[in-house]
Parts: sequence; structure tokens; C-alpha cells
Amino acid sequence: MAQAALHSVRGRSGRAVHLVVTVPDGGSVTTLCGRPLPADAIRPVAGEATCALCLRGRQDQTLISSRLFEAGLGANLLELSLEQARNRRRHDHGLKVVPPAAAPPPPPPPKPPKVNGLDLARLRRLSEGVYVDDAGLIVRLRQEGGGWRVAGIETPGPVRLTRGRSGWHLSGEGLEAGLD
Repeated sequence: MAQAALHSVRGRSGRAVHLVVTVPDGGSVTTLCGRPLPADAIRPVAGEATCALCLRGRQDQTLISSRLFEAGLGANLLELSLEQARNRRRHDHGLKVVPPAAAPPPPPPPKPPKVNGLDLARLRRLSEGVYVDDAGLIVRLRQEGGGWRVAGIETPGPVRLTRGRSGWHLSGEGLEAGLD
């Protein structure tokens, strides 16, 4: 991984050796530990840094990046980023990241049964054995043996029950049914 070159410098006090991203010809510089040093107080040093905060900061890429920008070296940072990208591409070995497969769509809801000649296809299933339509009609089914039977029908309004030649006829809001 490419890294910015860090320089060891000693301030005017001469006690600690700090790290900076560049040694300026004029103006001031900020060390990795955040201490501003004027250009006339900086002396380059060949040894290792002794400031604990600067030593910790050399591992922090975001801190080094911000110090490069503060020093007006944003172009150098861009070069370092491009070099890192090229190195990643070289060490790629042709491996590709495969996105996870899309989850299969949920199965369609089961088709409503026909119960005693009552077609429940236009009704919405509320729960097992309970169907409802937009007008408020509720049909409750009961499982008996191997099939279903109508256990009850609730309507929001009045219902009319008439007897005809072929049996009983039930009619009301959203409901037309023949009963045996």
C-alpha cells in the first residue's frame, strides 16, 4: 500500500521529534499531533519521531490526508490514491465479486375453493377458512371430512331469502347464492 512520505522534524524547544507531511520552505506546518510549527522553528532530523501522538497518527490515513490538504498537497494525495487503485487491480487475479442471487418470489396465494356452488374467486382471503369482499361480505368456511362447507355468511346490510322451484335463493348487498 502506498503511503505519504513523512518527515521527522524538531521544533524550537528541541525536546520532541515530530512527524510532518512536508518540510516547508516558508510558512508554518502542522505536525501529525496537531501542533503548529512556524517554518523558522523547524529543523529536519534524521532520527525516528519521539512524539507519541505523531507515532499513533502515522497509522491514521485520514489524518495524513487532511495534513496533506492543509499543506496544499492535494495532488500528491490523488497520486497516492491512484497508485493504490492500480496496485489493487494488479493483485486482483481476475476474481470478481458476485452479487447475491435474488430471493425467489413468494408463491402465489392458493386459489379459493368452490364451496357448495359458491365461487370464492372474487373474494379476498383473510385467513384460513375466512373470505371477505370489498362490500363487507364475510364468508366463513369449516373443514369437514375432505372438503369445505359454508359455516356462516355475514353481510353488512339486509338479506332477502326466497323460495323458488329449485330451492332457496339468498340475495343481499354483494351476495347472490342458491341454497339446497
